[in-house]
Parts: sequence; structure tokens; C-alpha cells
Amino acid sequence: MGLTKAKQAQRSVVVPGNHDGVHRGHQALLARAQGLAAEASQAAGAEPLPVVALFFQPHPLAVLRPEQAPLALTTVARRQQLLRHWGASDAVARRFTPAFAKLSAEAFFQDILRKELGACGVVVGADFRFGAERRGDVALLQRLCEHNGVELAIAPQVQLAGGVVSSTRVRQALGEGDLALATALLGRYPELSGKVVPGDQRGRTLGFPTANLDLGAVVWPAFGVYAAWAASPAFGGKLQPAVVNIGARPTFAAGRACEAHVLGGSFQLYDQMLTLYLCSRLRGEVRFASAGELCAQIDRDCAQAAAALVAADTGLVVPTAD
Repeated sequence: MGLTKAKQAQRSVVVPGNHDGVHRGHQALLARAQGLAAEASQAAGAEPLPVVALFFQPHPLAVLRPEQAPLALTTVARRQQLLRHWGASDAVARRFTPAFAKLSAEAFFQDILRKELGACGVVVGADFRFGAERRGDVALLQRLCEHNGVELAIAPQVQLAGGVVSSTRVRQALGEGDLALATALLGRYPELSGKVVPGDQRGRTLGFPTANLDLGAVVWPAFGVYAAWAASPAFGGKLQPAVVNIGARPTFAAGRACEAHVLGGSFQLYDQMLTLYLCSRLRGEVRFASAGELCAQIDRDCAQAAAALVAADTGLVVPTAD
């Protein structure tokens, strides 16, 4: 059933959820929402309705059970960019507070989806829960939509590599260093992004100057060395090949860091934003007996990274700019 002309008086098709990582499951929801919006335009002879992605900040568990709250795969700003990239007209980050957590499922539907966002269409997954203590389920949402003339589309779960695509599986894959699985689940290369801050200058003294990134509170992949495409305003809109070390730097006991050595030239990167699109995991973290052994390995890492990036699919790079 499509949206009727009467329902066109409302404003949007809403896709609620946490949308962390904007993985293939989220992308499927957005695609279904675009289809629903197109059906509305055909029925009414009007422009397609806007698709609004709604998510919550911080993660509800950070308010309700902080000890169980997962680290985010993406910052709020990047999540909004990715949601727009995959079809959202707008991406609304709704503040999640203790008071908001007490909102009943019915009140969430009426006050947030209907009044605040003007939903005449809603798209969710089959496991969607909403309202205080997650008491609202898809069956309740269906009844509320039917009683209020709102079209509901329930998108099937996306299955890949023997399981349902989820943010939890992406975090697990990254934590285990399974970059290929994380990339498949996301439908894009995993990213790390942050401002370049001063480091200890050790890489420069070794002959491999590195950019040290301040990543903030996001998921870090398993420690090791990665081949990556790097993006920065300093690169004039071009991607640069890079070899990235993520880890505790055990050879010098220097502490945890994310460092990128750009292979494409010498650039002034301090205080610039740098985004790393991780294309391949080259090896795990190793403690070397000497600086000379480390340098020899870095030489090999650079050559291996350059070769890996020749074969990398740049279509899996989603630019950071809108």
C-alpha cells in the first residue's frame, strides 16, 4: 500500500535508530525509505518527500547503563554525512537524556515521529524497539501507524557472511583485526579521523615522519599496521597513500597512538584534519630488538602498503565532505 494524497499533508519519511557506522543494514533502511518517498510523489504528483534519519546522542546505554555503553564507530558529524550520502535528506541527532528515556512508546510516536518530524511514513527493521524500557515493538508501531494514517515499511534484516549485519559485528570485526569483514559489513572502508597533533618526533628521527592523530572516543581497530588512503585539506582534494601504525609502540614503550606515514610526499599536517580509509591490515604489532630492525620492517611495510593500495577499490572510499 502506498501513501495516499491525504497523508501528503505531512512532511517526511522517518528512519529512526542509532545508525552507528551507517552499515549495509542502515543503508537498506534508507533505500526503502527513498522508495516510500518516491511512491508518495507518484501518488500525489508532487516532489518526493524528504527522508529524515533520526538517531540518538549519546547512545541510550551511555545514559541508562554506562558500563555497557559501546564506543561509537563514527562521530555524530560523520554519521550525519554518511546518512546523507546514502539518501537521507536530513539526519537529526536527538539528545538522549534521563527524561527522554522515560518517554512512553506512544508518546515517542506522537511527540517525536509525528509532531516533531511530521512523519507520514516510517521505515524500521524487524527488531526495532522504542519508548521507555524498549517496551515498544514493531507490532505496537504498526498499530500506531494504522490508527494515525502513517505508512509503515518493515525492512528485512541484511544477512552477510553467516550473520545479520549489525554495529556490534562491525565493532567485533575491527577488534579482531578482520578488516575484510568490517569492510564488507560497512560497504565501505573503515575510517579513522582526527586532528593531527604533535607527537614525540621519533618517526622523523628514524626517517619516516608520521602524523599523530587525536581520534577521540571512537572504536579503534586491532593494533597493527595498515595500508590506507589518506585525505586532508592539505592534499588539495587528492587521496594520498599511507602506511598506518595503530598500537602501543612496544619497541619504545611509547604508549598508544595512531600514526600515519604519508607515502605520496611531504605535507604540513599539524592542526589539519586527517582521515584514514583503512584498506588492508598488513600485520600485527611487533616489538623489535632495535631501532634498526624497526626501520627495516617499516621499509617493508611501506612497500607492502603501496602494493596493496594499487589493488584497493577507491569506490569504497566515502569522502568526508557533503
